[in-house]
Amino acid sequence: MRYDLGSLSFGKDDAETDLAEGLLRGGFLPTPAYRTARQARKVLVIGRKGTGKSAICQMLAGREPDGRAPVLVTPDRFSAESLRLFEIPGMSPGLAKWMLWRYALTINLARFLVAHAKEAHRKRPKSVVALRRFLADNAEADEHAGSRTWFGRLKGSLKLEAFGVGATLELGDGGSGPSADGGAERRATWQVELLERQVAQAYEDLQCPERHPRPLILVDGIEDVWTNDGEADTLVIGLLRAAKELPVRFRDVSCAVFLRSDIYDLLRFADKDKLHSDEVWLEWTREMLLDLVLTRAKVSLRTELTAQGLWQGVFPGTVGGRPVQDVLVAHTLMRPRDLIQLCNLCRNMALFSDHSSIKESDVTRALERYSIWKLQDLADEYRAGYPFLESLYPVFRDAGYVVTRSSLSHRLTPVLDTLRGAFPQRESVITPTGLLDALYDVGFLGVQRAGLLRYTNGTGERIEPGDDEFHIHPCFRPALRALQPTGVTNAYVAYKGAASTREDLVARVQRGASGDRAPRRDDPERALVEGADRKIREAAEGLAATGLPREIEQQLTVRLLELQGKVHGLRRTTRAEIVPGLADVRRDLADLGDRLAAEGHGEAADLVRTAAHRLNREIWGGVSPHQGLGGAASSDGTGWG
Repeated sequence: MRYDLGSLSFGKDDAETDLAEGLLRGGFLPTPAYRTARQARKVLVIGRKGTGKSAICQMLAGREPDGRAPVLVTPDRFSAESLRLFEIPGMSPGLAKWMLWRYALTINLARFLVAHAKEAHRKRPKSVVALRRFLADNAEADEHAGSRTWFGRLKGSLKLEAFGVGATLELGDGGSGPSADGGAERRATWQVELLERQVAQAYEDLQCPERHPRPLILVDGIEDVWTNDGEADTLVIGLLRAAKELPVRFRDVSCAVFLRSDIYDLLRFADKDKLHSDEVWLEWTREMLLDLVLTRAKVSLRTELTAQGLWQGVFPGTVGGRPVQDVLVAHTLMRPRDLIQLCNLCRNMALFSDHSSIKESDVTRALERYSIWKLQDLADEYRAGYPFLESLYPVFRDAGYVVTRSSLSHRLTPVLDTLRGAFPQRESVITPTGLLDALYDVGFLGVQRAGLLRYTNGTGERIEPGDDEFHIHPCFRPALRALQPTGVTNAYVAYKGAASTREDLVARVQRGASGDRAPRRDDPERALVEGADRKIREAAEGLAATGLPREIEQQLTVRLLELQGKVHGLRRTTRAEIVPGLADVRRDLADLGDRLAAEGHGEAADLVRTAAHRLNREIWGGVSPHQGLGGAASSDGTGWG
């Protein structure tokens, strides 16, 4: 049976877009972690980037799970700095952030109660009426107000007349009421506790019958306001403390916080051990991942597709003699986003080649491009905890993917001083053993132990003293040109002319760690090309949100894939050839944007023009505007014609 590749989709990179397009809801796989969160048994849902935290949160937010009414709380990224630096005079930063989150969670609960009373109760108690007035008086009634009001209200002034307190309570100028004699910190504590008492009273007065859903507060998007410093840490710690206490303060109210594991691992606070019983970690098995992509393929194709139909009909069956599904899963870090991206990329390669189904060559090409994405994504994901990670890549490039403890120490020793100088705050980790632990922790290296190759996938494990053989994860091997167990037989050695010398290796690490370069560019002859590839990919991924007819979207996707292929072909050229080649791609993007605008597709035109503009800035920042172009200046003043 033949399937329409143009209609096939495995989803988008983020849960919000997936939800908007309907694929998240129809193609969602209920995992054990989802069921635990749905039943409100855990306070903290933890997982690596791309493991489905936001997908679970969005699914819970869109329905009433197991008698729970979801209330979604997401900090506004535009308020990140104000939230991070929030303070109350006389109060420690940790207590101030805790008070801020108590206020924020209680405000969201108050909005829910007022709305619920209006919808489900004919008679509203006086306490609910007072709560509604309080929200209106303080401009907190709008559920879309977001975090921009939290710190403003709590730090500035609250109107408390609805609660019978009297006039406005001014936090900074003495104020009035029971807390006026205790300073700003006492007054802030008093007003939050007053609000909590009023909300608890309103909840009791409603006397909701058993059939009414109980509130489930869902907090997501913390990574948008976290900046890897002490202030950001206290903000997250304050949230965790407030969330754990919420069910104690309000009967039958639950709270779940969705947090990235790399952020959670960096937090240090005295009561962290008290959260262990409230944690649920997101983990995926091979079978779960394959079930997920099959489910999504069925939804997008609107057919009862079987596993055999997907892997032997849509996909080529085998790649390099191995079942294609085994190859694809082996190249992921066991995260749904990885497999979704890789399957979509295989489909895109087939569309680009005008194939009616995905061929083995499409999968092979997809694995190469995907490897470049994931190598960069890994450095971005762990930039906070392991800022030196990307600077280590030259140590593994053009070498074998199997390394021993002694061979790794031999490779690392020449660059340790360079790394310590570039990252003095992480000096204690920059030792052969410390770097080995870090590379294993993030999943870059796996360990051969008792005849089995094991990758940690971010579970926090460490290597053992007896571990001696390590393998680069298959995901990263193509990008590093480490396709053989040892670099002795690596075909790229001939391409490079000779293996890297000690001086060359040190120079490459220095370039990667240098502060005068963008931190993600450790290989100058490839940096511009990879940046262009990423910008075109982002434009292609954004087409679905522009509302274009399917036929036009497919045609544009194929055109962008052609431009990606053109960029991909520049990887093996000289720097002098890269610059004019990318300038041609930039012109093609700009022309495409102009044609879309002329045909009235304004949103898609803006998307493509933005990619062209960003690519133009990338080239301008990387080289002289006249380099490789014969000194010709552009007519638009940007440096490119």
